[in-house]
Amino acid sequence: MQRIVIIGEDSYLATGLIPCFGRNEVQCFAFDTWTKHIGVLRDANYVFNFAIDPKFSKMDLTEDEILDVQLAHALAGSKAQLVFMSSRKVYGTTDVCKIHKEEDETAGFDFYSKNKVKTELALQKILGDNVTILRIANILGEPVARHGYKTFIGWISENYINDGKLTVNQNEQANKDFITKDFLHNVFVAVTNNNLRGIYNVSSGTGTTVQDVLAGYVGSENLVLQGQNLPKTDQFILDNTKLKRATGLSLSKQEIDKYLAKCHQILDLFRQGRNRQR
Repeated sequence: MQRIVIIGEDSYLATGLIPCFGRNEVQCFAFDTWTKHIGVLRDANYVFNFAIDPKFSKMDLTEDEILDVQLAHALAGSKAQLVFMSSRKVYGTTDVCKIHKEEDETAGFDFYSKNKVKTELALQKILGDNVTILRIANILGEPVARHGYKTFIGWISENYINDGKLTVNQNEQANKDFITKDFLHNVFVAVTNNNLRGIYNVSSGTGTTVQDVLAGYVGSENLVLQGQNLPKTDQFILDNTKLKRATGLSLSKQEIDKYLAKCHQILDLFRQGRNRQR
């Protein structure tokens, strides 16, 4: 049995994760209470941090201001392995669809990605082999019924629930690498089962167009396409060979399509409920 600590249990990515760890001992702490449990953290086998400072995407933070770096200092010299949620954005952004490998040069282009790059370097310096860095592709999650939810999924959900349509203002043929939240949870479990250390791309390894993703969520007949003449910005695919070799995990297009179909059913139920309230 492994001791696993989750910081930021209310995080969207952490929601539903605890049962995935089976009979392992799992403890959860809110992001503002972890400093009260340093002994528990240092005695854990794995520490997953899902908490992030709102300023992370708004300003250039110093290393000491970054929560994961603070955690790393607290864990240094212990047996605990810190699992860091990095991002595909550390590879930069291009109009050409590039395939990125873990050894590629990183190139942050905004506050968020630059802070991620900075954090990766700091964690490796502080923890050495006791850190797992997951560079995660775009995540497809279940719909949400809350108002003003400032995420990709929230934008889809709110617009479709309210209007029954989704107006797309980017080039719909842009290719991006998508994974499901369920697949990401499987990767988290695989990290602990296989004692993964180092840097791993977490991806499907294939490109899916923005149009296919959005049509999967709301139905192609409910898309209002306006971006055909816009550049295909921010295209990318993450090479996931290293992860597949280490864990055997993979995510097919068919599995993504099946997941999107399930999400479409949920959105339709949300919309029907909204209409009944009017």
